[in-house]
Amino acid sequence: MKATINDVARISGYSKTSVSFAFNDPKRISPTARQKILSVADDLGYFPDPAARHLSMRRIGSVGFLTPHGVEASFLNPYIVEVFRGVSATMQAHGLTVTVVSMAQDVIVEAIRNAAVGGFISLGLQPEDAVRDLIVRRSIPFVTVDAGPLEGISSVNIRDRKAAETQMEMVLHDGHTNVGIVAFEEPTASEEATASDIYAQRIIGYTQALEAAGLPSAGSEQIPVVHASATIDGGYRAAKDLLARYPDMTAIVSMCDVATAGIYLACEELGLQIPRDISVAGFDDIPNNQSLRPSLTTISQPGFRKGETAAHVLLENMEDPESYVHRLLAYEIIHGQSVSAPRAR
Repeated sequence: MKATINDVARISGYSKTSVSFAFNDPKRISPTARQKILSVADDLGYFPDPAARHLSMRRIGSVGFLTPHGVEASFLNPYIVEVFRGVSATMQAHGLTVTVVSMAQDVIVEAIRNAAVGGFISLGLQPEDAVRDLIVRRSIPFVTVDAGPLEGISSVNIRDRKAAETQMEMVLHDGHTNVGIVAFEEPTASEEATASDIYAQRIIGYTQALEAAGLPSAGSEQIPVVHASATIDGGYRAAKDLLARYPDMTAIVSMCDVATAGIYLACEELGLQIPRDISVAGFDDIPNNQSLRPSLTTISQPGFRKGETAAHVLLENMEDPESYVHRLLAYEIIHGQSVSAPRAR
């Protein structure tokens, strides 16, 4: 027989109202009481009725935005800011606020249990199986952005593998065969969530383009991969490392356009002229890089529209907790002036 709120109240020694607060409004009871109630609920396999919980969530008036890094680091990344702006603008239009939750704190289960928000949008994270089961079982409205489609959880993405293949093709088309890749660092995995497979998808895309051109795969000696934080300094250090170890390199492909700005700085410091001495292709097309000279050849992905779309999908899920969808948005090729044929050496 399915456990009820009465069972949790009886065994925990707290009232039904306290049990309800433990799931829907945890600030109304003490941490000790909430911990006891949640422990009993877990032992009994109890979770709130989705329909009743849905009404409670709509009254809360806030949704959660899960980021893969610390909050401060996340909002130094213009792409993350664009996604957040899309989420925030849409939710504000519907009278809802957005609460930022850093996954660096390993709080996803606690956040889901607390139900302190009406639903979640996560960026660049894939909940582990146990957490995913909890989300589905408790009908928590949940949308992932930049993470592989998961059964029972809505998602918003671009075709990252194809986009990366296109990015590499832009470089190979001009005759480059010694190409370095600056890849972003994957977020540190926790027991509750891991980095999405976007990194793997892009490496596969690069390799498909390389092999089609008769070249070794990404990560080989001829096509080295170095990892960099999604910062200007990260890109600067990665480019200096690549160019020092591989003096015959004629092109750099970057997974992240914040790092791409650092690649430009490194090339300037080394006296390398883009694209005469080294070609550079980016990914993201962030507003901050529009002042780069020469103009950047890059893959433009719609950060704001991703956030906007994820917010609309979440609102739909909040109206119908049993529904989920997978949305794929288009990317664009921005033909700047940072890629040209390699100069004879």
